[in-house]
Formats: sequence, structure tokens, C-alpha cells
Amino acid sequence: MSLNLILQIAKKDLKGYFDQPTGYILLVIFCSSLSFSFFGTIQTTQEASLRAMFTILPWVLAIFISAASMRLISEELRDGTLEILLTQPIKSWVVIVGKFFAAFSFVSIAILLTATIPISLQFFGDLDEGAIFAQYLGTLFLTSSFIAIGLFASSLTRNQIVSFIISLVVISALMVSGLPFVTYAMPTDIALLLQTLSPLIHFAGISRGIIELRDILYFTALILTFLSASYLVIKSKIVSSKSRSYQILQISVAAFVFLIILVGWFGNSIRGKIDLTENQLYTLSPASVRLLSELDDVVTINYFSSKEPSAQNAIVSRDVNDFLDGVVASSNGNVKIIKRYPDVNDDERVIANNFFIPPVQFSDMSEGELKVKIGWLGLALTYSNNLEYIPLIQTVDGLEYQLMSKIYKLTKKERTKVSFLLRMQDPNPSVAPFRNFRLALTEIYRIREVPENQAGVPDLSDVEMLVVPGHAQFVSNEMRFALDEYFANGGKALFLIDSVSIETSSLSGLPNYFSLSEYLTKYGVTVEDNIVFDPKANEILPFPTQQGTVSLPYQYWPRVNSVETKISGGITTAVLPWASSISTNNVNSNNIKVEHIELLKTTDNAAVDSMYVDLSPNSDRLKTVSDIERSERLMAVAISGKRCPPGVDSCDLDSQNQFRMIVIGDSQLIDDGIIQNYPQHLALSVNWLDWLGQKDSLVSIRSKGASIRKLLYESKSEEQLTKYSNIIGVPAIIIIIGLIRLIYRRISTQRTYKRDD
Repeated sequence: MSLNLILQIAKKDLKGYFDQPTGYILLVIFCSSLSFSFFGTIQTTQEASLRAMFTILPWVLAIFISAASMRLISEELRDGTLEILLTQPIKSWVVIVGKFFAAFSFVSIAILLTATIPISLQFFGDLDEGAIFAQYLGTLFLTSSFIAIGLFASSLTRNQIVSFIISLVVISALMVSGLPFVTYAMPTDIALLLQTLSPLIHFAGISRGIIELRDILYFTALILTFLSASYLVIKSKIVSSKSRSYQILQISVAAFVFLIILVGWFGNSIRGKIDLTENQLYTLSPASVRLLSELDDVVTINYFSSKEPSAQNAIVSRDVNDFLDGVVASSNGNVKIIKRYPDVNDDERVIANNFFIPPVQFSDMSEGELKVKIGWLGLALTYSNNLEYIPLIQTVDGLEYQLMSKIYKLTKKERTKVSFLLRMQDPNPSVAPFRNFRLALTEIYRIREVPENQAGVPDLSDVEMLVVPGHAQFVSNEMRFALDEYFANGGKALFLIDSVSIETSSLSGLPNYFSLSEYLTKYGVTVEDNIVFDPKANEILPFPTQQGTVSLPYQYWPRVNSVETKISGGITTAVLPWASSISTNNVNSNNIKVEHIELLKTTDNAAVDSMYVDLSPNSDRLKTVSDIERSERLMAVAISGKRCPPGVDSCDLDSQNQFRMIVIGDSQLIDDGIIQNYPQHLALSVNWLDWLGQKDSLVSIRSKGASIRKLLYESKSEEQLTKYSNIIGVPAIIIIIGLIRLIYRRISTQRTYKRDD
């Protein structure tokens, strides 16, 4: 019976939203403002993600829901219909719940209308569907809590405007309670409590794609608190405030408020979460679990943290605690955590210093002034008298790979040697190229140089894996012979070939006649003498003009896609500056047998510039490309095979060691400046080395979150169509539906009177 009454009340109030223009106006304003803000944000990033929308959404919902819920009870109070309703055999809580579901249904319709944004973007980018589901689910929890607040505000007054203001003030106060400009005036303990009581903090985790139990409990407690408060206000209109039932109701509301505080205060100790992101970004990967379970001795992790962290770092500290708890749970007892608090214990401060975890100055805005607070947030790992450390953790993003690579480095007695073939005498590592790439390799490999002797011949006798950067000097026959012998013995090499030398100052190119491209032809691979450009998928870069720096699409930096994601470790895209295309052909030889695996390809809209005298963003070559020239271009290839020793024309290839190589027509892929802007290149290149060395235990860990999901529009018109179909198109449909319904309702309510003759 109560359920039927709830549904009838909800249906009546929901119908009321669409029986007048106000409901349609609210929907139009909500959809257009949210779409406008979102597309304005992603216009520069071009990222296929809804994080920007869900960052804005709570603030838009605060206004929208306050307006949508202001009439729920205020209108009944103003018209005097609430008293009539309550004199019927209907319980007060039924009225509250019915009106709550009416408003929830209306706002859910508004949120559902925003689904056109991910649907339209899905055609131009690879969206994380799991994260989107979690984001919309979290939005429903946030919406429910805001509606409960709006319903409470509406029960306090007959004036709808006053109800709107009260609701907006309460929602805004809760949201800003955890922001720094509020907490800076509070003691640290109070500031931390205010942070955990803010809906923004709990919504932030869900907006990343994680459903955590503590967030669900928080929103549930918030909803029940304000629904109970609304029930209390309505009940006060029909029963004496001194009655026993009313006093019990007051105690119930106070209990819910206390529950919210408990959830906020002890939320850090509440466990349980579901990671809905596509690659399980916030859950230990199977490779991590396998690495931990196979340890032959205990790894001790000393976790150095401030006992009383600043309000600005408390959330990071909480997330690190959760992450480490997951590590211990997955390790089968092979990992031990020791939590140390150097800020309250002098002995542990000495231990932190011995483990190279220095104190760090954190900004602590509390008690009305900005203070500089000394704190700790780092890890030190010990295993068999060996030590590795992470001196400062600023975010949990990427922490899994940092930790697992440290454990891998600690527990592996022999690490593979990676040698760089440099064309210089007495190379100095401090000035050697690819420093960021080398630094990443030191986590799991041993790095060394292979300088050439005076005869120009490298010593490859002790080389396990070889990195060959693009050469700009003469390649001797002795060097070619040494490479042939290396691959005949099962060598592994990453070739970064520059068939064109780029003059960055003039944006032009010159042929590099001394690259190793010609050498690789015997393995069925040719790095072409060209520069690839792509009008469809490219980067937007700043260029100086007479009017100042202007950001322009730069087609000579194409964005390419992974074809073989297993070798690339899940990295889906990369940006190749001034790269050359690659062609492959079958090798018909008695002394070489190879297999080619395509790694990176452009879109089918790419073309090549074989003159490369003008590589500016407004080059004439970009304007003269024909449709016949546009095609998919191969940019990187993996090769596995066998070959006879040098000088032997024919041999039993099946008895030879298998060699592996990866060839890409671009050495700037791992240039220090490029890697800073495209960190996925670092993961991609190290994953390639893992494949070369047949050591792929860390590939899936390293690649988590490394790929950038980009929006790839065919043309500017497609981008504009997607943008304005959401900003203007969806609101226009709402307006049309509203007009049709209002006109139909007006016609159906009119009566025609005829005079009987």
C-alpha cells in the first residue's frame, strides 16, 4: 500500500515538472551550460575522457538541484495543500519519499541527457567505459544527497526563492568545507574532519572510476540525515514538539548526523572498493601479484609518514595506506609493512635519515595562517641487506610501478645489461643523450656504453641487449660485420633510425646518408627517405608569429596507433616527431630467415614529404597532397629470426640462435624533451626492450595509465558538429518536445461548447 502511494505521489510531482515551462527551462540550462563548459575544457587537451565534465558537474548540480527541488514542499505549504494531504490516511514519510523520488527522477533525466556526450565522443576516441559507468553511478549518489538537502530546505519555508537560497547555501557550504581556503583557518584535526565531510572528496574517488565502500556509506548517511530532518520538520506541523514520538524522531536525526561524522572521522579505516576502470588502474595487476607471491624471502617496506599530516596531504597519505594494505594482502606473507612516524619519534627520524627519506616542507594552511610544516611521506625497501627507496610520494598514480620495479631490482641477483652504441670517444654519462630513458632503465637493467675503438668497430662480445640511436657518421664495414656476428649469436637490438636529419631552427630536413637504414635491408626492412605527416591525427604545438605564440596543428608530428599491443604493453598511441615510414619485404636468402610484426601505424589519412625542405605548419606540401597519396603508413616493426655467421652463405638456420630487433624511423621518440611531454613513450620504449629480452613481467604494470586516450576527428567540421550538437542540438530537442507537450496539453484541456438548436 505504501509503495503504491509513494509511486502515485512521485508520478504526480514528476508530471508537475513537465506540465509547465519551468522544467524544460531547467533542463535546457543544465545541458547547455554543462556541455559548453566541458567542450571548452577539452578543446585544448583533445583527451577522450569525461573527467573534465565530472569535475564541473558538482557545481552545476548544486544550482540545478536547488532550483529543481525548491517547490517540492514549499508550493504545498504556500497553497495549503500539505495540510489536506496529511489529513488523508497517508503517512508523512510516504510524502517525503514520494517527493524525493519525483525530484530524483527529474534530475536523472537531466543527467541521462548528458549521455549524448560520451556517445558522440566514442566515434572519435577510445573512452574508458568502466570509468564512465562509475562516474555516472557516483553522480546518482551525489544527486540523491543534494536532492535530500533541497527537500529539507523546501520543508522549512513557503517561499520557493528562500528555499532555493537555503538549499544552495547548505550544499555549497558542504562542498567548500574541505577546500584549502576554508580549512586554513582551522586546527589540523578539524581541517581533516571537514575534508572528509565534503561531498567533493568522496565524489573525487568515484569520478576516477573507483567505487569505495566508505564513499557509499557517506552518501547514504547524508541522504538519510536530510530526509529524516525533512520528516522531522513536517511532523512538527501535525504533532506537539513535546510528544514522545517527536522526541524520538529528534534523536533519530541526531543519530544520523553522528553517523556522518563517524564515517568522516573513521572513513580511512573503512575498506572495500571496486575498480571499474578498463585497465584496473587502481588495483594491483596480476603481474604485481605474481611478482609478490614468487618472492623467496620477505621484503620489508618501511613506510615513513607524518602522524599528523597537513590537511593538503592527508588524502594522499590515506591513498598510500590503502595501496600498501592491498600489497600486503596480495603478497602471501612475503611483504611486511613497518609504519614509522618520524615527526613524533626521534629514533625513527634517525632511521628515516639512514634510509635516505628526508623531511620535506609542506604548506600547512591552518589556524588562520600559512605555515611551513616539516613532514615525511616516503618508502624504504629492504631485502637481503639491500636497500631501495622512494623519498617522496606526491600521488598514488604510478606508485605501483615504482614500488614493483624497486622490488624487482632488489630481488633479482643478475640484471640484464643494456648497451648503448654511441658514436663518440670516451662518452660521459652525465652528458649522454636519452638521460630520462636511461634513468628508467636503471630500475630493472644495468646500463653501459659501447664506445667504438679507433678503427670504428664496436665490441659486442659481452652485449646482451643493444640500443642503436640514429647515426650521422660513416658506418664502416667493420661495424656492419660486428652487427652481423652479434645477430648470428642471437643478439637483441632496438634501432632508432633517422633517415633525415632535422634542422629544428629552420624547420627543414637534410638526407642522412650515414644511417643504418641500408644495413637493415638484408633483414627485409627499409626506413624510407621521407617525413610522414597526418592531417587527421597530429599534435597541436606552439609556434612564434608576429602576433605572438600561436598554437597550431602540426602535421609532421603524427599521432600513431599500436598494432601489436602485447609487445607495446598496452600503450595504444604515440607521437612521432619528424618520423620516417618503414617498408617491409620478404627475405629470400639461405642465410637469413625473418618474421615481421607490425608495431605502430598511422591513420589511413597519412602521407609523406620526400623533399622536406619546408617542415613548417603551413608548408605548401601539406596543401597539395592528393587523396591517392593518403594511406596507412608503417612506423615501427618488430623482427625475429635467425641468420648464419658472417661470411657463411648457407647454414642450418634451425640450429641458430634466434635474434630479435625492433626498428623505428625516429630517434626523437625517446628524446628527453619529448618524453617530458609524452611519458607514454618511456613506457613504450622500455616495454619494447622487455620484449627483446623476453622479460615481460613488468610490462603490464608499467603501462597502466600510460596511454593517453586522444580524440581523433577526421576534420574540423566533425569536431564542430560534435560540439554544437551537444551544446545546441540537445537543448533544441528539449525545447521542441516541451513546446509540443505544452501545446498538446493546452488543446486537450480546452472545451468546446455548442448551442443546442
